[in-house]
Formats: sequence, structure tokens, C-alpha cells
Amino acid sequence: MTAYHEATRQPRATINLSKASKLIYDRKVLVDPEVKGPGKSRRKSGFSEDEEGYMFVEEGFRIRFGNGEVIDFYADSAADKQGWIKILDETIGRIPEKRGWCDTVLSKEAKERAERERAQATSAKVKAAQQQMRQNAQMNQNQQGVQQPPRSTRRPPPANTCR
Repeated sequence: MTAYHEATRQPRATINLSKASKLIYDRKVLVDPEVKGPGKSRRKSGFSEDEEGYMFVEEGFRIRFGNGEVIDFYADSAADKQGWIKILDETIGRIPEKRGWCDTVLSKEAKERAERERAQATSAKVKAAQQQMRQNAQMNQNQQGVQQPPRSTRRPPPANTCR
């Protein structure tokens, strides 16, 4: 994720979301003694004491990283905050180490390389077979004592077109 300056629109910071470990956007989630859902329960979060203060303004949310770093964000409206939360909640903690597109590109390149190698091998086999056929034909002719006249490289004279 890249942060841009509001006035100049120049990039100011790049945030690597693959290193983010938690999205915190609602104080109730931190202090709620019960997790919603059948058969699920938990104790009060240890983060609830750490996540005090100004980040819990109306439209604030926080991203916590694996190294303990925390970045606070603020949206202009509740709708903007919900949009950010929806996207970040689907992203944080779900970015794989290997990117799917890398695997796709690498497998496509490997497949193309294998096809090229197969085509080259087939071409080499065809050329070898053609060479072998020429040699066999020449050996058969030599064994039968039949000699073909040498091929002429001269062109036939042009036809008389003038009368």
C-alpha cells in the first residue's frame, strides 16, 4: 500500500501489508469476553490495554505489524472507514509468501521452454532421419551399380522468343 501527500500527490511511504499481523478497528472487539459463533469463546484480549487512546476516535483504525510497529489511520467518514476495513480485513494475514502471479508466470515459462525443447528435438530427429534416408538411397544405388549422371548447374538456353 502506498501513501501519497494530499497536496502534491507525491508518494510518501510504502507499507508492506504482507508483514501486517492484525487490523484493529473496533474497541469492542478487543474487550468483548466472547467471540461470536457457535462453540467459540475467549478471554479478554491482551491488546485491549495497549490499544488505548486516540486511535479509537470515530473513524480511526490501526494496523499492527509482526515486529510490533503500529500505524494509525483515520478516514473522512464512516463509509470510507468501512470501505478500508473491508479491503484490509480481506488482505491482512492472507497474503501468501509466494505470490500466485509469480507461480503462474514461472509455470507458463517452464511450459513454453519444454515445448521449445520438444520442437527442437523433433526437428533434430527429422533432420537426422532425412540424412539417413539420403545415405541409404545413395548406398542402394552404389550397391546396384547404377550411377546417376551428375547434376548440371547450367541453365538451359533461353527459348527463342523472337521470330
